[in-house]
Amino acid sequence: MLTPISNEQVAYVTVPTGGTAYTSAPAVEFLGGGGTGAAATALVSAYGSPVESLMLPTPGTKCYAATPTVAIPGDGTGATAYATLEATPTCVASLTVSGSCDHNLGGNSTVNIALSGGGGSGFSGTVVVGSNGKTMNPNPQNVAILDPGTGYTSNPTAVSGNCAGTHASVTITPNLGYHLYSITLKTGGTGYTTPPAVTISAGIGTSVTVTPPAATASLGVIDPNPGRVIAVNMTASGSGYTSAPAVNFVGGSGTGASGFATLGVTRNLTGLTPINRGAGYVSDPTVTITDATGTGATAKARIGRGPDYGKVYLLTTLAQTRSGARSLTQMEVASPVLGFNVTGALTLDGPNPIIDTLPNSSNFVINGNDNHSCGEPAVPPHPAVGGYDDPNADPPTHSVDTIISAIPGGRTDNYMGSGANPSVVNVYEGLGETMRSPDGLKSFINSAEGQASTYGLRYPPAAASYGDFTDAIINLGSPTDLERVVYVSGNLTLSGNTDGYGLLVVTGTLRMTGNMHWHGLVLVIGDGIADIGGGGSGQIIGSVLVAKIWDNYIDHNPLPSVGAPSVSWNGGGNNGILYDHCLADNLLSLVPFTPPPSTKPLKVLSFRILPY
Repeated sequence: MLTPISNEQVAYVTVPTGGTAYTSAPAVEFLGGGGTGAAATALVSAYGSPVESLMLPTPGTKCYAATPTVAIPGDGTGATAYATLEATPTCVASLTVSGSCDHNLGGNSTVNIALSGGGGSGFSGTVVVGSNGKTMNPNPQNVAILDPGTGYTSNPTAVSGNCAGTHASVTITPNLGYHLYSITLKTGGTGYTTPPAVTISAGIGTSVTVTPPAATASLGVIDPNPGRVIAVNMTASGSGYTSAPAVNFVGGSGTGASGFATLGVTRNLTGLTPINRGAGYVSDPTVTITDATGTGATAKARIGRGPDYGKVYLLTTLAQTRSGARSLTQMEVASPVLGFNVTGALTLDGPNPIIDTLPNSSNFVINGNDNHSCGEPAVPPHPAVGGYDDPNADPPTHSVDTIISAIPGGRTDNYMGSGANPSVVNVYEGLGETMRSPDGLKSFINSAEGQASTYGLRYPPAAASYGDFTDAIINLGSPTDLERVVYVSGNLTLSGNTDGYGLLVVTGTLRMTGNMHWHGLVLVIGDGIADIGGGGSGQIIGSVLVAKIWDNYIDHNPLPSVGAPSVSWNGGGNNGILYDHCLADNLLSLVPFTPPPSTKPLKVLSFRILPY
């Protein structure tokens, strides 16, 4: 997507009212706009006619290395035009010469040039070269192209004559150019009483058989009201204009002319829309932007790094006895869910959570319905709180019941999302293998740590270090800087009246009080302790996950399985958590994470025996 951006220069002036009785061109003034240096000249209509049209009945057979200029002289003023060359080069515009002729020829030698190959014909030319190693190139007057030829689709091969001998070594390389295609009238000018001549700058080819272009001009009707400002020609665009300056016309003995300026724009690349997103990427691919008309644009691709739901396989076996009896057995199996997945507004990722207290405020909410602040379509509702109950646990766990029991009476409707209120759901299956194991969760936060370190957002900066931090120390980001990963090795306290942004990892205890807001995905993975308190109106907009994977953030001794996460929320006020996929799921792509391979067997989905 291209977005026009002002280049702070005056591009052109429009004259809606030409005024009357100007006997000479008035001066053009630019006032205001915050810039300087813009300059222009005014064109006043004179008695006579403007040039109305141009015709090019004969484009000629000259060759051009660059676009020629078009001039329209005559008894009027202001008529301008431009030329357009053919799109494809088909004639010879120049020769590159090196080497010398045999010294026995004596002096400089004129070499006649004939060309073959390249698909064209008609070329003729000469070049003067030195003898005995004395070269005349690159002196331009030593090359004469008599006829540039036509029809060449590639550079022809040069063949030289009159330069024979064992010591001759001349290399001649042709360079293709273009024939004239058309001319276009840009401005008609004023005051022409007879059709002016049209001249086109000289092309290449000196032979009398090579014809120059011939163009003619036709006049329009005689101007019934001479003495009007009919055009303004910019001579300098200036710089630094933040808005279009006012335009004044001064002098010239006339009155009433008015004009307005328009600033120029450049078009910046502000976005890319994938047409085909592809599949199978395991790392971010490189983006290359190539465009001959622009420079400097760069882009970074990020692959989607949400959950990998695996694959479903159909296994088929056929058995046959000696007597010919046969049986067909089929089984559908699925590989485990891997990767990181957002499973609720608040996810307590571990059995038997420790819940000290939950708010008894009527304004406190945990809402699993998508806030979708980025304007993307809302995703289906998530649980307000996701619990961890392994159906195969022995002894069984009761995490969901523990969470519901901790909700104060009369406040169950404050926990809304998927299912009935209170929206507290067992998300064990949705967590998948990666998020149910200390190794998987540790692998994810290791990747997040590396990403944060790259951009100076690991606290403390030194690897394997830890400490206690507050919102006054860490970089909180901004609404325009939310695609970021912040990694805190240790404890973090967020308080006061401020906002933080991005994917936040805290390996120790997260404390949050007052009116602090965090916009993003908050992962309290490590010690797995979240302690939130105070009244105020603090909120987390995105998602929160709490998981205990080791003994403490200093020693990092891993647990054999995820432990009991600990949550305490004291106070209430207008606090809460609002699920927002834009600030949660969408930020997962910031972490270049490849989940550890599965250690689990394939899961049987169906089994059948078929007669065959």
